[in-house]
Amino acid sequence: RQPSVELGVIVPRLDAVEYLLEDPAGTGVAEALRDGALRGLPDIEALAGRFAGDAGGKRRPTLKHLYEAYLLASQGLPALVEALDPFSTGREAREAAREAEQSSPSGVEAVYPPGASPLGRQLAAVVDATSDMLGLIDLVEAVLDMDAAPKVFRVKSSFDEELTELGETLDRHEADIEDIHAEMDAAWAERKGQGSGQVKLEVDPETQGSMAASGGYQFRLINSNDEKILRTFDADGLDVHRILKNGVY
Repeated sequence: RQPSVELGVIVPRLDAVEYLLEDPAGTGVAEALRDGALRGLPDIEALAGRFAGDAGGKRRPTLKHLYEAYLLASQGLPALVEALDPFSTGREAREAAREAEQSSPSGVEAVYPPGASPLGRQLAAVVDATSDMLGLIDLVEAVLDMDAAPKVFRVKSSFDEELTELGETLDRHEADIEDIHAEMDAAWAERKGQGSGQVKLEVDPETQGSMAASGGYQFRLINSNDEKILRTFDADGLDVHRILKNGVY
């Protein structure tokens, strides 16, 4: 994660940023990136680190990281390429830009020939990455249960009979949980004399929805001032875990 100290790497990056901000063609792409394409991107460096692995195996990727990589490949990078399309250049222009950068003295801004821009090579790199990750899209769609994600990350049950049985069991449990949620929401709406939708069912971030862990799911009242009313609620096993600005858990 250390920044580069090589001028030959730093200067082209600064040229690209300057060109993007100055936007000589008046495309408005900087605003489009800031307000759109870049907002949906995950921490790519951290995600790449997961897949690179380490000696201790403590940062191995999980199904959640595989899903995040899928979103990057299928949505994030294509959106970025589309946003940068106004700066797209042909192969000859990209080669000219590279030659200008290589021939420029270290630390000196390169002079780009007509038809070439500092963003040409960066865009080409993003296009190449998008193409390289096409296989990942097919892999994830073949392996991951996309109907359950992102609420639950699991392998498709069709890979094994035991997984099929486990998947059916999980589906039944999830249906039961949704029924309990509906009952709780209806009871709370009746108690407060207001409409439904005030009780949210959420995955406990500490257990990630694990059925094996106590409290895999939790309810949240969207109004943090409802704590006093909640304590008069007659229900077995109902506990207030914490009260935050975004509601009562």
